Amino acid sequence: MGAVIDRKLLVERLWTIEQLSEALGVPKSWIYDQTRRRFIPHWKIAGKLRFDPVDIDAWIRMQPGCSLTTRGSVLQQRRD
Repeated sequence: MGAVIDRKLLVERLWTIEQLSEALGVPKSWIYDQTRRRFIPHWKIAGKLRFDPVDIDAWIRMQPGCSLTTRGSVLQQRRD
C-alpha cells in the first residue's frame, strides 16, 4: 500500500508566491511569467500557486549562469 500524505504538512511546507518573491528577490510578475511558461516548478492548489522550496532550490542550481549570493537566496547573473 502507498504512503499516506499528510496534506496539512504538505501545504505548510509549500511557499506562496509572496514568499517565493521575497526569497528570490524578484517581483511577483516575474514569477507569474515563469510559471505561465512552465519554466519554474510549481503546484496549483485550489487555484493558487504554491512552490516547494526543495524543488525551487534544485531548479535554481540547474540554471546556467546563475548562482546564489551570500546575502540570501537571490538569483544573480554570473559575470565570468
